[in-house]
Amino acid sequence: MNILVTGATGFMGRALVERLATNNDRIVCLVRQPVERYQELNKANVELKRVNILDKETLVKSIPEVQLVYHLAGKVFTRQKRGNPYHKVNTEGTKFLAQAVMNSCREYPRFIFLSSIA
Repeated sequence: MNILVTGATGFMGRALVERLATNNDRIVCLVRQPVERYQELNKANVELKRVNILDKETLVKSIPEVQLVYHLAGKVFTRQKRGNPYHKVNTEGTKFLAQAVMNSCREYPRFIFLSSIA
């Protein structure tokens, strides 16, 4: 099975990828920071791609044919006076990801949305 994971470098995401990597599944992880920072996730069946989920064009190009999506990417709430990055990433980013997955896959995969942000 081909699996896409966002938020793979967070607390829950790392644990999920570690568990998924024990199977023979192909795992593609979309990460925000340079991939070199996450050597502990470097496994034979795990591929890290640096992608901003707000960049629609790059997002569509980065998503392979997958059967399952675990969406854990999110921004922790901050009290910023300008703009609302929390809403932008958590709401618009999720919408962009869902659209990109629908455009990149022949069949709609299962989409599991998880969040530990309080």
